[in-house]
Amino acid sequence: MTDDSKNSSLKIVFILFLVFSANGFFSLGPWWHRSGVFNIADVGNAVLWLFLPILVAFNKDRQVLWNPVSGLIVFYLLFVFLQIFLAYANYGQSLFDGLIGIRHQFFYLSFFVFILLLDSTEIIRKLLDILAIIAVVLVLLAILNYMGLPLFYYKWAKGQGMRAGIVRAYIPGMSLVTFSLIWVFTRWLFEEKNRTHTFLSFVFLLSALFFRQTRMRILSASVVITIMLIMRKRWRYLVFFVLLVLISAGIVQVTMKKNIITEPFILACENLTQKSGTWSLRLNQLKVDIREFKYHPWLGSGLSAIRSVTDKKGTRLQHRMSVLSYKSDLGYTHWMKLYGIVGIVWLMLYFYFQVIMAVKAQRRLSGEDRILAVFALSHLGYIMMALLTLNYLMVPSHVIILILNAAIIVRLYWNSHYMSVSRL
Repeated sequence: MTDDSKNSSLKIVFILFLVFSANGFFSLGPWWHRSGVFNIADVGNAVLWLFLPILVAFNKDRQVLWNPVSGLIVFYLLFVFLQIFLAYANYGQSLFDGLIGIRHQFFYLSFFVFILLLDSTEIIRKLLDILAIIAVVLVLLAILNYMGLPLFYYKWAKGQGMRAGIVRAYIPGMSLVTFSLIWVFTRWLFEEKNRTHTFLSFVFLLSALFFRQTRMRILSASVVITIMLIMRKRWRYLVFFVLLVLISAGIVQVTMKKNIITEPFILACENLTQKSGTWSLRLNQLKVDIREFKYHPWLGSGLSAIRSVTDKKGTRLQHRMSVLSYKSDLGYTHWMKLYGIVGIVWLMLYFYFQVIMAVKAQRRLSGEDRILAVFALSHLGYIMMALLTLNYLMVPSHVIILILNAAIIVRLYWNSHYMSVSRL
């Protein structure tokens, strides 16, 4: 193995460690997370803080850090620190508890690690392929877990309630699964080789979305896939995709009492009109979000820094504030509640610069680089839709994928800009 290969392998291993840490090692053992005692995500956080200064100091490619997204992330982390003092001023929470409350937002720092380590098309491509393999393995393990072989240690490991007549399966790392789904689909759509392999991976990971029954993931991924097919004018594949869904729905309809493909959306309409199920909970959250935004419209009130209640523990303040500081769903309105108008402007700029960079990179690049640019832009589009009910902005397992995608976009844009300048 050459020195370059060793360096690439070490870079990928470190990135994988951050992904695994942010996902609680995908619940593959009780030792990774004991509520109120130990959390492997905190270890990943600490390693990130220790490694980043060393990486920046000794990396010769530091110029890539000078970009609008880097500036926005630095601003965001400073803004998050401000929330600690707002929580102290508005709710009387200690500054130490505020630091604990915002600690997982430090995973945004992984952007600078990713953008420095992912310094070539080869390493980006290799990382994405490895993540796709991990996603497939996670789904296979989830199927075994669902069949009664206990593999995961999580409060919903045995299932999360009933939907469409069956218990909702637990699949850890769903953000990674969807990320990999869009990657293997992009490969299948653009590449001429290994098409059978990528197609089977795509169908398997798409089936995992229906198996998990998260409606916003299914809808957002389907919209992105459809748009990609239309943009490429692959009408035959578009018809095939629709037929695939219809045939799958027909098979499920015959073999099961309820159709897990169509039933979740029928149930969603019923829940919304009757204000029942998960929609009633989200509507209540929405009312809280709007109310708190009206109370603190500019900077937020420090709710994002409120320390979470741990199992059977927590201060009186934490229990009293648990409903107000809830942040696991409703990405856009929770963000509005937590950070006010400043947060809204920040988010608009965050998406704007990435879209512009991804589009420019896609136009300038060719071959594998262009495929990567199309993928990253498509996944960004997926995130922008999924944020209606999935909070990619606050939860570590989502944030790490959000930031990885951003780093790929900025790195590809930087490479494309460097190539265009070198041609002059």
